[in-house]
Amino acid sequence: MDTISKRFIRGLKVKSSLAIYLIAIASWYAVFSSISRVETTQFPNEIIPGQLQVYEDTTHNLTLDQVLGQRSQFKDVSQKTPSYFFSSSAYWFHIPLQNLNSKSAELFLDIKYPTLDFVTLYSVGSEGVREVVNSGDRIEGKDRPYPATDLVIPFLIEGSERLDLFVRVYADDAAILFPHEILDTNSLQFEIQSKRLIHGIIMGLFAAIFMYDLSQFIVLKKSIYFYYLAYIFSTYFIVIALNGLGPALIYPRTIWLANEGLVFFSGLAFSSILLFTREILETYNDKPVDRVIQILIGASMLLAVTPLFLSGKLTYQLLIFMMIAIPLSVFPIAVRAMPRVAGSLFFAIGAVLILISLGIFGMAIMGILPFHPSFLDIIPSGIIMGGLFHFLSASNRVLTLQEEKLQSEIISRQNLEIRQEELEHLVTERTVELDSARQKAEQLAVIDPLTGIYNRRGLFDAAEREIKIAERNKRPFSVIMFDIDYFKHINDFFGHAEGDRVLCNVVSAVLQEIRTTDLFGRLGGDEFLIVLPETPSESATQIAERVRLSMVEKNIIGDPSMLLTASLGIAWVVNQNYDLESLQSSAVSALYRAKNNGRNRIETIEVIE
Repeated sequence: MDTISKRFIRGLKVKSSLAIYLIAIASWYAVFSSISRVETTQFPNEIIPGQLQVYEDTTHNLTLDQVLGQRSQFKDVSQKTPSYFFSSSAYWFHIPLQNLNSKSAELFLDIKYPTLDFVTLYSVGSEGVREVVNSGDRIEGKDRPYPATDLVIPFLIEGSERLDLFVRVYADDAAILFPHEILDTNSLQFEIQSKRLIHGIIMGLFAAIFMYDLSQFIVLKKSIYFYYLAYIFSTYFIVIALNGLGPALIYPRTIWLANEGLVFFSGLAFSSILLFTREILETYNDKPVDRVIQILIGASMLLAVTPLFLSGKLTYQLLIFMMIAIPLSVFPIAVRAMPRVAGSLFFAIGAVLILISLGIFGMAIMGILPFHPSFLDIIPSGIIMGGLFHFLSASNRVLTLQEEKLQSEIISRQNLEIRQEELEHLVTERTVELDSARQKAEQLAVIDPLTGIYNRRGLFDAAEREIKIAERNKRPFSVIMFDIDYFKHINDFFGHAEGDRVLCNVVSAVLQEIRTTDLFGRLGGDEFLIVLPETPSESATQIAERVRLSMVEKNIIGDPSMLLTASLGIAWVVNQNYDLESLQSSAVSALYRAKNNGRNRIETIEVIE
């Protein structure tokens, strides 16, 4: 692996680890802060509470007067947090208060479950109903009686007064829980400040995770980071709906985001995390598991749109079921993927943390566990801590893929270099072969294949250069034209193979008699031409005589044997403009004269223009 690549991966690991450690520290701080907030119904000094009682209105249509007429039907509440899951009834809570102080006090009913749909507080004194105040999740944040993330309702108790608070709680969609405190102004402000600190930490963590994931997506352009971006974006809206931060500060002019929007964003979050799971665990390589993931993704997408055609209560029940079912399904899938996928262990731990937080919340909503207000903060803390391990898993996976990619690139580069060397060697071999073939082709173009001397084209091309030199220097120039006497007779009686042998023997004999500066070629059949640069007629005649005698002496043909003879014609020129064609033509004329004069002889002719 090259140095730059190593530095890049090392730097990515360091930055990832640093970000994860910072988020981990902040997450645990948020968790411990939320756990430390023990539920204690501490009343202001000199305000004495009575026994909390509840009455169930199964028709959810009774008025206060009707409920007061059934005071005997109220039952004492032993739970710290009354919980009725998804009930269709309205519940009337009676909180008796006694002010031992002679001064009046402004107090606040702090209901620590912000998703209750409808809450109405009736203050009943000795003179009758003094005040009626409405609040709840179905009222826009700007219209609520007090600006806080909880459902806070102010009321007044006179000095030395006994006051009865009747609180009607009803939900079209949400589960019904009634965690509450009676606080004075100072206690309420401390409560609000504490929650702002915790919510600020949690929201800051969400923002940090989102920005870090966004930067990873921009740099690496991996779909896995896009899915997690969608997951963080969706869970952000879920968390601010559950803890009341959304209606109080983020979207105080709408109720949809905290109600139907909660189901929509939950479906989107489930779909995103399942797509993230499919990518990081490579479930597409495990068909049965991938089919389960695809079914869950489809169910999550369907959940997102259920508010369009199902009742709110049913959609919330499906939501609670999915909150428990999806983590329970993802965990064994992560365990199954551990042997083959890098980072699966981290993912499984993250799934367990999210499962614990969602499971605790879901079981508290269902009444299996006693509800504690800190559960609303444990949910985002669990998501964040699970996200840490998901980041570790994703980072491990991405870095592994990066290293594999770099290693693959190195191997590919090495293979490419080897292949390039092979190609260069092959090209060299092919070039040599092509050069050889070209040379052979060029030779075939100018060389007679039978005898190995010039053919007509090669001889004329070579002779033209010599003629130009002789003309420029005014030097003598001669050519000898000859053929074999009765060569047709040889072919007819002894065969063409014997004729070819004779031709080769003739060429061999001639080459021994001519000079290295002379040019020798076969014009066709048994006709040959010798080009003699710088040669006058006398020297040409001597060379021709040697050629004639060598053929007679060195070639005996057939049985009974016969001597091989040749007729030769010489043409020569000096101080004249001429070309090889005219010289050859003159030599042919001399050759015919030799044949007509009895063969096996030499005739000479001077070319004069």
